[in-house]
Amino acid sequence: MSKMIAIVEDEDQIRTQIIKDLSVLGLSNVKSFSNGNDFIEDLKTNSSNYDLVLLDIVMPKIDGLTVLKDYREQYFPTTPIIMLTSKADLETVTKAIALGAKNYLLKPWSVEELGRKIMQLI
Repeated sequence: MSKMIAIVEDEDQIRTQIIKDLSVLGLSNVKSFSNGNDFIEDLKTNSSNYDLVLLDIVMPKIDGLTVLKDYREQYFPTTPIIMLTSKADLETVTKAIALGAKNYLLKPWSVEELGRKIMQLI
């Protein structure tokens, strides 16, 4: 059975690259979202349960930390979530981990680095 992965990233080019990276890693069961609102709406309407979520922090409408908090409190408290972001300040990293992120990966990353982080969690 293949793992279902959600990608929540507002930048089209980065979202496309993540999908390619996952394909290289043999992970092709992917659903992508261009913003946090669409991801949360998917959870509400489809009761989607993902094996892993790759989540950006800086997004329009609703930021990734808010999505993370809502996801943990209202939907799936144990699903592994990796934050994929350019925000490297200690306060943001600490907050993401406190809210339940299992890992934190800074942009840009290599496919090997992403693969290691994913394989530790699924």
